[in-house]
Amino acid sequence: MVVVEGVGRRLGLLVDEVVTQQQVVIKSLGEGMGPARFVSGAAILSDGRVGLILNVEEIAMLIHKSHDFFHEHGEAILPPVRTTSQEAQA
Repeated sequence: MVVVEGVGRRLGLLVDEVVTQQQVVIKSLGEGMGPARFVSGAAILSDGRVGLILNVEEIAMLIHKSHDFFHEHGEAILPPVRTTSQEAQA
């Protein structure tokens, strides 16, 4: 789990693995990606790979809105996605 802060709140993001921690220069994605609401930029990592930088503020706002919606309506904003095996059973 990685703890980040956005919209004045701390959030825990589940990750598969934390490989390393680096200081990087974040570059804008420009117009080539189109609207990428949850990605704020990219950086070239020390090994030459490109790492996408998450937009923590947008993710925090989505979680906050989803939490409020659930408590007001008793259901999630988006219904759960059914897998192919679940659809066959239904």
